[in-house]
Amino acid sequence: MRSPVHLSQERRLECCSKITTSDWQVMLHGGEEQVMPMNLSEAHKRGYSFDLTDSRLVLRAPYGQPESFSTEVNGVPVEAVHATLFSRQRWVVLMVDLVAACSMHEGSYNDSGYMMWDTPEVLHLLMTSQHEAQVKIGVNGELVEEPVAEERGYIVEKQNAIIQIRIPYNAEGAIRKSLVSGDLFEFYIFDLYLEQMSFGDDQMDTRLRAHRTLATPLLPRFLFSENRTVPEERVFTVYLGDVPEDVELAAVHLNGQKCKAPFTNESSLTITNVIQPNNNHGYTLKVSMFDPVIRQKFSKEDAAMQHTLEINYTLTVLPENEPFYHLASVMAFTDVSPPVFDAVCTESGISFKLDHRPFDYLWEITIDSDLLTPELAEQHGYIMSNDSNSLLLEVPVLSQGYQYEGFNLKGFIGTFKILIRNPETSEVQSSAIKTCSFTTTELIMCSTDGRMTVVADLALAIPNGGNPARTNLRDKYCGPKETDGSRALFSFSLNSCGSTVKLGKEYVTYENEIFYSKKLHALKNPADPSSDIDRVTMQCTYPLSGLFRLFSVYKFESDKAGFGRIVHSVHSTEGLLSPTMEPTTVFQTPVYTTRRSRRPVSMRPGYQPPAKYIKVSSFLKNLPKKGAKGQLQTKLNPFNSFLSFTFTFNILPNGEQFYHRATIEHSVEYTAPTSPKLEGKCTERGLLVLLHHGAQAELHWELFLGAHKLDWDLADEDYFTVEIPRYSPGMNYVTFCSCFSVALLLSLWSRAETAGIPDGVLRMECHDRYFMIAVDPSFTGDEPHFEAVDETGAYAITQLYAAQCGYSINVHPLPGHVELRASYFSCQTQNKDDEMFTFNFNLNVTQEGKEVTYPLNKTCSPSLPWSPREVTCETNYMEVSVRSEVTCPSGTKKDDWNSLKPLPPMNISDARKQGYVFLLTEGRLVFRAPYGQPDSFSTERSLQVNGVPVEAVHATIFSRQSWVVLMVDLVAACSMDEGLYHESGYMMWETPEMLYPNLDGQQVNVGLKGELVAQPVAEERGYIVGKQNNTIQICIPENAEGRCRKCCGDNLYEFYVYHLYLEQILVDEDRVETRIRFLRTLATPLLPSPIFTENQTVLEENMFTVYLGDVPEDVQLAAVHLNGQEFTVPLNVSSFIITKVVHPNNTHGYKLKVPFEDPVVLQQLDMSSVIMNVLCLQFSKTDAVLHYAVLHYILNINYTLTVLPEKDLYYHMESVVALVTDVCKSIPLKGFLFFLILFL
Repeated sequence: MRSPVHLSQERRLECCSKITTSDWQVMLHGGEEQVMPMNLSEAHKRGYSFDLTDSRLVLRAPYGQPESFSTEVNGVPVEAVHATLFSRQRWVVLMVDLVAACSMHEGSYNDSGYMMWDTPEVLHLLMTSQHEAQVKIGVNGELVEEPVAEERGYIVEKQNAIIQIRIPYNAEGAIRKSLVSGDLFEFYIFDLYLEQMSFGDDQMDTRLRAHRTLATPLLPRFLFSENRTVPEERVFTVYLGDVPEDVELAAVHLNGQKCKAPFTNESSLTITNVIQPNNNHGYTLKVSMFDPVIRQKFSKEDAAMQHTLEINYTLTVLPENEPFYHLASVMAFTDVSPPVFDAVCTESGISFKLDHRPFDYLWEITIDSDLLTPELAEQHGYIMSNDSNSLLLEVPVLSQGYQYEGFNLKGFIGTFKILIRNPETSEVQSSAIKTCSFTTTELIMCSTDGRMTVVADLALAIPNGGNPARTNLRDKYCGPKETDGSRALFSFSLNSCGSTVKLGKEYVTYENEIFYSKKLHALKNPADPSSDIDRVTMQCTYPLSGLFRLFSVYKFESDKAGFGRIVHSVHSTEGLLSPTMEPTTVFQTPVYTTRRSRRPVSMRPGYQPPAKYIKVSSFLKNLPKKGAKGQLQTKLNPFNSFLSFTFTFNILPNGEQFYHRATIEHSVEYTAPTSPKLEGKCTERGLLVLLHHGAQAELHWELFLGAHKLDWDLADEDYFTVEIPRYSPGMNYVTFCSCFSVALLLSLWSRAETAGIPDGVLRMECHDRYFMIAVDPSFTGDEPHFEAVDETGAYAITQLYAAQCGYSINVHPLPGHVELRASYFSCQTQNKDDEMFTFNFNLNVTQEGKEVTYPLNKTCSPSLPWSPREVTCETNYMEVSVRSEVTCPSGTKKDDWNSLKPLPPMNISDARKQGYVFLLTEGRLVFRAPYGQPDSFSTERSLQVNGVPVEAVHATIFSRQSWVVLMVDLVAACSMDEGLYHESGYMMWETPEMLYPNLDGQQVNVGLKGELVAQPVAEERGYIVGKQNNTIQICIPENAEGRCRKCCGDNLYEFYVYHLYLEQILVDEDRVETRIRFLRTLATPLLPSPIFTENQTVLEENMFTVYLGDVPEDVQLAAVHLNGQEFTVPLNVSSFIITKVVHPNNTHGYKLKVPFEDPVVLQQLDMSSVIMNVLCLQFSKTDAVLHYAVLHYILNINYTLTVLPEKDLYYHMESVVALVTDVCKSIPLKGFLFFLILFL
């Protein structure tokens, strides 16, 4: 059931409240048949309700009543009800029309995301208004102010007499609901509340309020997922956003594994609900990259571990619990590092521990070159345990793989190394090395450089009471290095001390023995039977594959440490007393520690030639592995104790033997301007914009902030930067809590498609009461063509049109620009509430024979509040505006309205035809007139105020509203003084103090170039504001800051131009302000501009130094004549120089330096000084030498200067002479005598 419509109308007659209900009759209008009058009780039975309160009459009716009528107004369905309420009291009949009309539009939704609702601007003929209706809107029964409505995105437009309301689908106040229909959808419901206020001719307002429930169709709702993973954290971070408030996460499948809500947030998996300010929320999923659920794969291309996570979100819509699914996939790469072992020393060896990581399989763990496996550990005697958490390796001392040093009878130092290798290249990536100290009773070590070190227990090999120090090897001169009570330490080269070589098929064995002196022992103890126990055998066995050359010819060198054993001849004739000890390497072919039968080998005594060391590369390490082809050829010479090896390799291109990596930098030729990528970064100073580009992108693209072109700075080879300072025009600031967000419109334009703002437009500036455009005359010509543009078209700004419509075009040759000024109330200006003014102009120029149009636009806001009355005296028109809210002055007299006698009345259109413009804005009445109008008062008509010429115009506008007539006087009066130059160096301008009668002068502000300055600044610049004989006199120094200066004339004159800007503030007795602003261009007469020269020559420098000073800034030196010879500037000679000197007062000078001995300088000898010093002459056979003569150096200078930009020539002459005394000159004797006689 629809709600009834309420209509209230103010009762203006007090007698209405005195009429009882029973006295009223009502007549309903609407059907084809006229309804007869009825009393209110009968109308109530028909569904109509009438209420009479103390101040109002109320009619209420449901929709669809028989007496109501439905129609369409401008295409919008409307339902209306019309009742006439009347009452007769004696001979007076009071009638009140009550009309209620409502739009029945049901609303529609457009593709732009707006819900629209229409209502006619005039719903009923009886509701017609001569004034534009005011509309306020809101939702949920609350109207909002216009700024709030604009902020929420509400749009109220009027078109074709229809008011159209547009509300964004997601505007604040809307009720939203999610729905699953295959995909996720949503719809919005609005409880629209609208108030339409219109005014009748009598300024009585009618307010119509409408309540409507509007609903959008089903709209797709898109969720998004964002990968916020930081690879360094080793955790996947995925954000699921834009989740509606009535949708929640029920479950999530990670790579197919389901996790149901509620989520327990285990250590490797967390899901956090994130609430957003717009009533949406999201979920942040965090999963460790090494969680078992993550798919991991090593990427060879990226040389990193690839982690992949496929996510399937299961969401439900509440309260229906309808499921909806959203899929996302993320991938990350992490750097991997080789495994790291922890190692500790134990009494029995070294213990290594490795905590497993998921990617440790990317490396191989080797002992030397052999892969560490359980088989290798068992073969080498290691104790290894490996589970899912860690790897433990116990390496007993003396087992294979150790490297030893520091041997003595107390013990030795053992080092064991574990290598971490790349499985493809076998390259060592890292290692685990541990060194420990050990003790042992007996040991033997066979080194790779052919040295045998033995600690032997001789307790069983020497007689009782024997001394181990008396033992020796087969060479009796090879004794122990160190001994104690029963042990001896021997260390010797394999090719010394009588060692023998046993050569087998795969191995070579070096053998020596420890002897105790039998003879000495027998002499001392002839009956001791132990004299037969006198021998200990030591053996070192090496695989032939590890030897480079046998030591019989070259110095011994082997890739492998030898396998050693100590054999006691009597008590232990077989077996190994001490295991082999190797530094680092494990044999590829294992040597068993138990004795095995061997084929007989030949034995020869060791031959010891002079050692010669030849380093042979260990090429056996590069033997082909899988994927490579190769063969090994071995030759054995039975007559010599060395082996010869020859190798032949065929390495496959893709074999695992080698690994090649190359980095190729591609150079891409930039052939066409493709769209670059913009990126913004916030800094402390403002906004930094980055343009990522290809080669030469700066040649194809330009960036604009609004209409202002931004210049690129080259940051590096990848992007350009533009820095936009804070609070720049074009930035919009939005406050949220304690932070600011900045929004700005950046537009990127292709140079080929738009010209933007032409370079000839120098400035576009907003001033306090006008807008100014300055253009370069070289771009536009001396007569630029401007057009004012509005929605009705473009209008050429001619001289007459400019004066009528508030435009002023002035050519300023001194600053070198053409200036267009536009009043804020000019004809084509878009005015918004007298607070924001938008200007649109066309600049038409001719380029290369073609007419080119450049659109120029800008929006300005006055920097000062409007005064009740303001007058502008422009160069070509007068303008006055008053506040439309008229306040009657105190003491107003009746005859004040009749004091003026205007011309016969005319409408505003007729006044416009005569050159006058009247404008009614939101809050002001504006009147504008060009100078010299027939109806104005001017100097030609003997209008002078205190001797100052004045022009004034006076108009009265009036309007009748019922029995009220409103009249407004508009007066503009301007001083027409042209200015006067005083010989004291001041430019003077005058205006009467009392341009407007009955007003008192309050304040005068003055400035130049459209900018007023404060009084201290004006005094500092030398401005003088004086008052004399009711006249305000402005005095400006000729060299004041802000003036324009120009040189001219044959004798170098100058003149100054001042763009005066004056503000005069007047007040009446009620302190209501009137502000008068003058814009005047003043010029001085031609003033001499003398230039001086100063001789700054120092004789000791033997050089002329002449300074030319006080040269104006628009005058430059073009050439200089020295004694008649011309030299152009810049000089192309090196013998003398001209230097320009710049001064702070905008003048400059030139310093000329010419050596005395330069050929261009004239020289003259003073002979009078010669005669006076004739006694000092010295003669020779051919010459006479003059002493104490005076030599004159003469330089006549003619400066050629040019005045810019006309390049008029001006000449300045100067002559300088330098006298040099004590000159010794040698001249021919005959010539001197002839000259002397002639002189006498």
